[in-house]
Amino acid sequence: MSGRFVRQVRLPHHLSFAGYTTSRRRCYSALATARSAVASGADNDNEPVAGPSQTVADVHGSAIHISASEDKSHSDQNGPLHSDGQKGKKPSITPPSPPDAPRKPSNAELYLASLHAAGYEPTFEDLHRFRPPNGPPLSSSPRYSAEYNALADTLCRAFSKDQLRRFLQQWAKNSPFGQKNRRKRQYAESIIEEMWEWPKLKEVERAKQDRTEVSVRTFSVTPSELFLLLGKDGADLLDMSVAFNVHISLVSKPLGLRVEGIKAALKQISEHIGDVKKSIIEESVQLPTEAPIRPDMVQRISRLAGAFLQNSDDKGTVRTTSILPHELT
Repeated sequence: MSGRFVRQVRLPHHLSFAGYTTSRRRCYSALATARSAVASGADNDNEPVAGPSQTVADVHGSAIHISASEDKSHSDQNGPLHSDGQKGKKPSITPPSPPDAPRKPSNAELYLASLHAAGYEPTFEDLHRFRPPNGPPLSSSPRYSAEYNALADTLCRAFSKDQLRRFLQQWAKNSPFGQKNRRKRQYAESIIEEMWEWPKLKEVERAKQDRTEVSVRTFSVTPSELFLLLGKDGADLLDMSVAFNVHISLVSKPLGLRVEGIKAALKQISEHIGDVKKSIIEESVQLPTEAPIRPDMVQRISRLAGAFLQNSDDKGTVRTTSILPHELT
């Protein structure tokens, strides 16, 4: 009885100190031994026990605390885990790109800076230092817009707004280009376009769109005009489509020609259709039979004659619509 009582007292006391140094497996083994010892001495639970007052629940709590500490230590050593159990990777850091090197000022800009530091105002000669000696590039060249904008930016950096305006006033007095209600960029553009006679940038950009942008336009025509534009078996209309590099189709309501192509081609074909309409001649002819042409014969005779025929009345009066010889331009 006394030996079992001593084992019951010393076993929890021993676990309270040894639990901190044992592994998780040994801790749970000791816990099982303690539970069996308590079960064997259950009849003496109400008797006073000598030694430290630590119960089996305290031992169980210590084991759980040790297990949690070991799990935390193991997790700290291996790094944080994601929900899928994989070790997290450190995000890659992209080094910042180095800033662009500042633009080196030109000799003319350095000269103007020295004038400004000395308190002098620039002259026309100073302005013309920036004028390209070879003149502007071709307006149809893809380099034109880039060189134009680069030149305008240079003038805006080299001179103040009042200086650019004064140049325009000295060049052409009482001209609208030197008015006060304009922006600095507009003064620079006026110097380039008016004083140095470069093609206007807006017109160049518009012409570029006309050469590249596809559009659709419908031209209204009368039956007689359509007949003359078609030509024999539609040959004239086909030649017109090839000459202007457009696609032409017929629409019935209202009667007209639907033309699809670049804007420059649409402008050219519009002028051509206008010239054809101006060259149309209408005449009235009295038939000797004093009877109208049969309806089934009107179209056949029109094709053979190359003119559009219509019965004006039932007494043999026929109206003819023809066209003067013309060439595609």
